[in-house]
Amino acid sequence: MRRLFGGRWCGRRAASTAAALLVLPLLALGPEAGTASAAGGGYGSWRMSGQTGSLSFPVTGFPAATVATTSSSPAVPGGSSTFLGPATPFGAEFGSSRGHNYLSVRTAPAGVPSVTTIDFASPTPAGGWGFALGDIDADHMQISATGADGQPLTADQLGWQGAFNYCAVSPRPGTCTRPPFTDEPTWDPATSTLVGNVVDTDGGAGWFKPTVPIRSMTLTFSVQSGIPVGQIWMAALHREISGKVSLQDGTPPPSTTLQLRHADGSRVLDADGNPVTAVTDDQGRYSFPDVAAADYQVVMRTLSGFQPVGPTRRSAETVRRSAYEVDFVLKHKPVKVREQQRIAEPPVDLPKDAQQVEIPLPPVDGSPVTDVSVVSPPEHGSVDFHDGVLTYHAEPGCPPEGVDRIAYEAYNRAGRAVLRETTVRYARCMGPTLAATGTDGRLAPLGVASVGLLLAGAGAVIAARRLRRG
Repeated sequence: MRRLFGGRWCGRRAASTAAALLVLPLLALGPEAGTASAAGGGYGSWRMSGQTGSLSFPVTGFPAATVATTSSSPAVPGGSSTFLGPATPFGAEFGSSRGHNYLSVRTAPAGVPSVTTIDFASPTPAGGWGFALGDIDADHMQISATGADGQPLTADQLGWQGAFNYCAVSPRPGTCTRPPFTDEPTWDPATSTLVGNVVDTDGGAGWFKPTVPIRSMTLTFSVQSGIPVGQIWMAALHREISGKVSLQDGTPPPSTTLQLRHADGSRVLDADGNPVTAVTDDQGRYSFPDVAAADYQVVMRTLSGFQPVGPTRRSAETVRRSAYEVDFVLKHKPVKVREQQRIAEPPVDLPKDAQQVEIPLPPVDGSPVTDVSVVSPPEHGSVDFHDGVLTYHAEPGCPPEGVDRIAYEAYNRAGRAVLRETTVRYARCMGPTLAATGTDGRLAPLGVASVGLLLAGAGAVIAARRLRRG
């Protein structure tokens, strides 16, 4: 098969010239991220049965967790009357928690500090999620956590963001009944403890965005006065990863499957433990919506009959924003076709004053041709294939016998291929001729004198025949 130069299959002379002049660097371009982050996030959903339960997130790629607590009468309120509104700092980052449940804890029996442990199935992403502790007033809550390696984290790594009062903003939760709603807890980094101001009030809260992956978290809730209650919300930001799979000519291939993987190459699993995949639509587009803010890889499964142009695995970083244009390109895999399968197409006439002519492309198995691979380039010209059109470009002079030949494989969108042969007839080289003259092999046109001699000779033969009959 001849090499493609500048989008055109060339004869031997043109190919050698193009090879000497043209060098095409291969650029491996990564995905181009979008400019805006996805709004809001997915709140964790708590399920408790007694003192044990689970926590799951409606965000692909964020690990579920098991929950255990020594709290007396732990509860999971629905979030309709107590919530973090969109005007709170946590709500501004993750969206309103209204309608999303949360975990309510108390001390253990006899007022002993309760311990609530949250063990994630795998380390959380770093930076794309957070947790808020609410109703911290006549109590305090100490936080400890371990990282991906099982080592304790520092207070700084917990990512303290600040204190606020969720009753001080609108819409105000229905449980906010004791103004002035100015009470806020204090963060003590020396002991990793969020400390209330002793007096039982409404709405005091603080929030965190861990800066490193967390495998396990322990929250110790202690009373300062009265019979207080603590509240725990968790939420993860959601992003989108999207892109397109196309053939070299820009047309979409048949449905292609792409797989989402973590940055280390391990598979991202859904809630049922199945690999997370996406399938392209009829335009070649795909999307992984609602993925956790983290670093990923997108892996393309190459279709039968095709081969990749560039990598089949691309990085997608979504910690700060969604990742768009994570694109892939395919081309038809060369198919060996036996010579007896070659189809001879009708010849194509190059008009006398034309320098190029379009070569018709009949459908393959009833489907339009989407790609062409030239097997035998023309000897006296070149061909290129763009936007579904195969064009022959003539060189000066005439080919032998005034005819040039091309053999090519034509593919449809499903990858089916046929081998075809087409001839291009040069009209300027097809006049009546006697003998070859010149170095280009063209035949000299018949002169007037020669035609007269032939006519005269023909007349003499006819006269001779008449005489014999007489």
